[in-house]
Amino acid sequence: MKSIFKGKDAPGDPDSGRRGMLRGLAGTVGGGLLAWGGTRTARAQDGLTFPGDEPDVKVLYQLNHNDPEYQHHIVHSASVVLQHYDNQVGIVVECFGPGIHLLLKEPQRPVEHGNRERVRSLAAYGVEFHACGETLKALGLGKEAIIDEATYVASGVVDMVELQRNKGYTYVAW
Repeated sequence: MKSIFKGKDAPGDPDSGRRGMLRGLAGTVGGGLLAWGGTRTARAQDGLTFPGDEPDVKVLYQLNHNDPEYQHHIVHSASVVLQHYDNQVGIVVECFGPGIHLLLKEPQRPVEHGNRERVRSLAAYGVEFHACGETLKALGLGKEAIIDEATYVASGVVDMVELQRNKGYTYVAW
């Protein structure tokens, strides 16, 4: 499998800037966070994608609660999986129902700032956050309501089925 890194930040380099930041993200607890963000455009320019190569390991998380501790556990688990597989893993976090607020520019329910920063950090490493269009519709919102790090999908549940059935993702329920 091709590396998703270029230059000095190759996997296995313990002094790598990105690897060190990822270790920090995986080790966050409580109020600790990694505040390194980035948009999809920045990630693509930086080479943090799987160019022409799909990862062998693909993990799908369901995030459907607005509870900050629940959300923290999911984003923390995603960072541990990312680190375990040396960043050579595809991860999707499917947000729907009350969990959608984590991905809204202007949440209608409170969202813990630390969890939002963790979303930005993980997105910079290629973790995908899918926002359910059906949930957005129920809230009277459109695609423009989601943060840049999120990807709109018509239906979160249908997307989960397709990712498992057609793309080989392993489903992790929390």
